[in-house]
Amino acid sequence: LHIFIINVHPKYRGQGISSRLILASIEHAKQLNVGGAYAEATNFFSLVPFQQQDFQVYHRLNYRDYDRVRLAQLNDHY
Repeated sequence: LHIFIINVHPKYRGQGISSRLILASIEHAKQLNVGGAYAEATNFFSLVPFQQQDFQVYHRLNYRDYDRVRLAQLNDHY
């Protein structure tokens, strides 16, 4: 399972919606016998709901560390 983007409208943030969406995604993946999950968080605040679901941080790359070459190559992966 690859959780790429979870976006909650600012009006509804702080209500645990991200955590519930993550949990629902994990439960659905289990029903499909998916053997693992990973996610990409773009900032500290988006990382919190994943950590609440026991996701572990394996690699951290801060945007300030991106240079023009790395940014240009992002589209090569999607």
